[in-house]
Amino acid sequence: MTEVLVAAMKIRPGSRADFEQAVRRLRAAAVAEPGVVGYSVGQSLGEPEVYVFTERYRDAEARQAHMGAPETKEFLAGLPGWLAEPVRVYVHHAGEPDELTIEPAA
Repeated sequence: MTEVLVAAMKIRPGSRADFEQAVRRLRAAAVAEPGVVGYSVGQSLGEPEVYVFTERYRDAEARQAHMGAPETKEFLAGLPGWLAEPVRVYVHHAGEPDELTIEPAA
């Protein structure tokens, strides 16, 4: 069953260039992964420090494979340093969302 992951991230002032470079690397790798149906990252028009990730996977196994990919692990390792506030990640499948919260670094 197709899974959709949605996450909105508010980035710390001054970290935009590094964050966007990391996002480009992550997205380039993700779209080449088997089981990734779609992977988009958009920047908020009203709040340029907010980025929204929308990821579509063939099934739970494809999403789990993506989460275990080296590029994803590298991105997630750097993420707390870029965050201005906690990010909430929602994974939707069969009508029941799972929720994950990642805290920014102090």
